[in-house]
Amino acid sequence: MKILIVGAGSVGSTLGLYLSKAGHEVGIFARGNRLAALTLTSSLRVKNMLTGRQSEAAVTPLSAINPDVIWDLMIVSVQGQQLDALLPMIAASNSQYILFMLNTVTDVAPLRQAVGRDRFMLGLPAILADIKNQQLEYMVMPRYLAWMQITTVGAMPDYTPAGLDEIRHMFQSSGIATAICADMPAWLKTHAAFMAPIMAAGLLTGTDNNLPWSKAKLIASAMKEGFSTLKRIQSNIEPWNMRFVQHVPYFLLTIFVWASFRTRMVRAATNAHVGHAKDEVAYLIEALCALDTTGGLNKLPALNTLVSQTNNNVSIC
Repeated sequence: MKILIVGAGSVGSTLGLYLSKAGHEVGIFARGNRLAALTLTSSLRVKNMLTGRQSEAAVTPLSAINPDVIWDLMIVSVQGQQLDALLPMIAASNSQYILFMLNTVTDVAPLRQAVGRDRFMLGLPAILADIKNQQLEYMVMPRYLAWMQITTVGAMPDYTPAGLDEIRHMFQSSGIATAICADMPAWLKTHAAFMAPIMAAGLLTGTDNNLPWSKAKLIASAMKEGFSTLKRIQSNIEPWNMRFVQHVPYFLLTIFVWASFRTRMVRAATNAHVGHAKDEVAYLIEALCALDTTGGLNKLPALNTLVSQTNNNVSIC
């Protein structure tokens, strides 16, 4: 397939790596220093987080999206708050399918309207990655962790694009374990309720990930508030494992959070966000709070605290 990736950050670069290694023709739209680095070599410099193995993968760096060039698939991998400025260019592209792979809890109907129902898809990659000195360090969640989260694609529940299963197969055959969800807007909201507090904790604790018990209680409270918000707005809880998590007692959820920050995987995931995901974390939590117009930040004290500390870069330890 001929694939254009919009966004050359850690996630977009990891997707480009796997798809290029699988034989697909990959173009990456980038800007600034990242564009300069990719243009210099026309390849991704990569290092596997687990094995330490270093390699390169060929990609075509692009400074603009030419609407006359035909792409089989466009993957949009940018932070939600960056999307508005890029949307006109994305909508004007000559792409058969457009897959938005980003953290968002806001209404995605305008995105579908902008690009067209038949080519609109949603997803989120299960990737741990960071870029250090223009070298990508990465890890993709394997199939055996499907009970937690693997890369997931889908669309809105009222319509499924014809090529969705083909896209899933493309990721699978490229080495990226992938599932399909019939209600991706609900999946993304659920993901934010669970993961945004963890992302905030990782950002605010720094690279040592020293999360004391008192602050684990804050993160667990924020998760509970997030799930309660979804319940109040009558949003589905997706996937199935999150339906179980929402009912876990507060004390047990606190133990889970505290213990998770002492595992290698969570440390790697949160370290990848330290220093460059502040805006995304604050955006997600604020958007999650805004879903419940009857409550908002004033009635969500734990989430409110995380927003305040993230915006002010205050350590929670």
